[in-house]
Amino acid sequence: MRNKTLLLKNEADEWENTTPIGCGNLAASIYGNVGIERLQLNEEYIWSGEEQAPPENFYDAYNKIRTLLKAGKAVAAGEWANENTQGIFCSVGSYETAGELFLDIHGEGDRVFEDYRRELDMEMGIATVSYTKNGVKYTREYFASYPDNAIVGRIFADEKGLVSFAADYQREARAFDGQVCSEQKSIEKRFEDGIYTIWGETLSGGHKFVVKIGFYPEGGTWRFTDGKMIVERADACVFYITIQTLGSESKRLPLAISELAKKGYAAIKKAAIEDYAALMGRSDIEICGDEKESELSASERLELIKKGERDNGFFALFYQFGKHLLISSSRPGTLPANLQGKWNDCVQAIWNSDYHTNINLQMNYWHAETANLGECTMPLFAYMTEKLLPGGRRTAEICYHCRGMVVHHLSDIYGMASAADGVWGLWPLGGGWLAFHLWEHYLFTKDEKFLREVAYPYIAACARFYLDYMFEDERGRLLSGPSASPENGYIVDGKVVYMCLSPTMDIQIIGGLLGFYIEMEEILKIDEQMKGEAEAALGKMPPLRVGKGGRLLEWLEDYEEYEPGHRHISHAFGLYPGWSIGWDKPVLFDAIKKTIERRLSYGGGQTSWSASWLINLYARLFDGENAKEMLLKLFCNSVKPNLFSVHPPFQIDGNFGGAAGILEMLIQSRNQMIHLIPALPKSWKNGSFRGLRARGGFELNATWKNGKVVLFTIKAVEGYGEVVVKVNGKEYALDLGRGEERTLVL
Repeated sequence: MRNKTLLLKNEADEWENTTPIGCGNLAASIYGNVGIERLQLNEEYIWSGEEQAPPENFYDAYNKIRTLLKAGKAVAAGEWANENTQGIFCSVGSYETAGELFLDIHGEGDRVFEDYRRELDMEMGIATVSYTKNGVKYTREYFASYPDNAIVGRIFADEKGLVSFAADYQREARAFDGQVCSEQKSIEKRFEDGIYTIWGETLSGGHKFVVKIGFYPEGGTWRFTDGKMIVERADACVFYITIQTLGSESKRLPLAISELAKKGYAAIKKAAIEDYAALMGRSDIEICGDEKESELSASERLELIKKGERDNGFFALFYQFGKHLLISSSRPGTLPANLQGKWNDCVQAIWNSDYHTNINLQMNYWHAETANLGECTMPLFAYMTEKLLPGGRRTAEICYHCRGMVVHHLSDIYGMASAADGVWGLWPLGGGWLAFHLWEHYLFTKDEKFLREVAYPYIAACARFYLDYMFEDERGRLLSGPSASPENGYIVDGKVVYMCLSPTMDIQIIGGLLGFYIEMEEILKIDEQMKGEAEAALGKMPPLRVGKGGRLLEWLEDYEEYEPGHRHISHAFGLYPGWSIGWDKPVLFDAIKKTIERRLSYGGGQTSWSASWLINLYARLFDGENAKEMLLKLFCNSVKPNLFSVHPPFQIDGNFGGAAGILEMLIQSRNQMIHLIPALPKSWKNGSFRGLRARGGFELNATWKNGKVVLFTIKAVEGYGEVVVKVNGKEYALDLGRGEERTLVL
């Protein structure tokens, strides 16, 4: 299948147009400059800041705000909070760049070259830069090796003795807005035992890291002069880069450069390709027709799409890139992908490049299970259970006087779980939303050992918190709050209010969580008493309601929205990624359609992740035409030539959410029913997919022609039993044993 190479025909004009590679904990952004090459480098533990304790004075403030909200004094609650809550909110430090390697090959300003190509092979994980200069073809090859935990490069030419360069390493203390940070930290560089070593330090927190680069010329000479490594007249040169944050809890310690050199470039490359290709090759999609020639660059294809031309292959290319980014930024033993995956060129990143848990971290993993990349979710689960769970327990006890665990709207590598930044941070649903991913992994794998040992402690702790946290009002309803509908406000007495009790998203997240907690207890039979509490609580939660215009209410009352075109559409959670709104609930199904229509009529869906969310929502509504239009909107408004999605600036969730939306258009699954091409646009009339996963432990391939599936294969990889496959308006009931495969020709 095609569209597995991301081709660009120009050097990167900015960091947001670089070529990204990574192996989970390490990442590199390749500019591909002909004269002076730049490789911007990252290591996942290079964060400023320190671990923080939950604020001791939070409980009294929270209790005061809840009391005012219970009394119906929302405006007073907001005013009191704005005036009296200083000091109860935490903040997090920023993810930082490790710095940049500069390779002065032809000299700054040299623009005499031909046949330039910058490519990312997404079958093998290899990035290349090639061009012809003075009749000689020069090539640079880069990859990130997960098996050997290194960034690796090789520079060569098609004639001997023509590889010369000067290597230098710099780390500029620059913020995302271009400002140079005042607390500039110097770096120390040494060259000894054939290794170029750089010591750096984070802007705050005093965390030290070390970058090691080993250059191994093939022929020619080398020397170290004035802080630079000089290679002259070599036939080729291989280099290995390792980075380690000293004193971190990283499970991925680097090999010595000398050990990498002993293994050799060919062996390391072979192992890296085999590792990467095994993951990338598990699933594929092809959307046929109106595909542009393969020699057009991604930027050329984007420009044609913006002019209204069709390019069905571009959807498959974007999906492949979403897989590449996940494999490159989230592997077992590493931290999960943050707001920018693992790619960041600043010491003060936009939004700190942290873990936003009011959609962004979750969206990073929306496509993982269906794309057959389940092990790429392991970093998320390790982070949740090892960092957020203990941090959330402390926060629940100190801030709320509750049992269980709670996480608010953002966190960091230390598992900070307290409310952060300001009154908009009074949203204690981040941990509950993340719990859905644990349950989803069980649904896709039917792995009861995972459910018992990994998922249960976290999910049960989340459920325990909400059972303690909710209160019963005079109408017998169990309510949550103070909370918010991220990050929207409503109008009361002419004033904007953000805090509230039981917004619709709270009801959907807490209700969904308690529902699958009960299912989990039915399987594992660990705590019957708490299961009974959850069942009773679930029966007292407010129902979802429809308001004026037939739209789903965002809050308990039918308030006027402050921003009717807001980028968040939080009350749509129950449609996607949740399950409380579906075709089997026609009133709510129709209400959420009207809600989405109104959001868009007021200009919603402008940011990359917001557009990606809407793709998935339209797919769940079986509306393939609007899902495709939102994909095109994402491409035209929020995608760079290198396919990075921009908020702006770059934010990786738009890439991941867009890939998830494409999958949701092709396959959906729930309650032992699998729906094939449920949201197929008319222009995608021919195509195929293979290796996609469905809930229940199934893996499927399918081919469709003229909008109808003509063949599909289903295999019970990890699950077994009865399943219904809905295809072409018909339902096929199958009963599969574990490992059994069935093919149906339609």
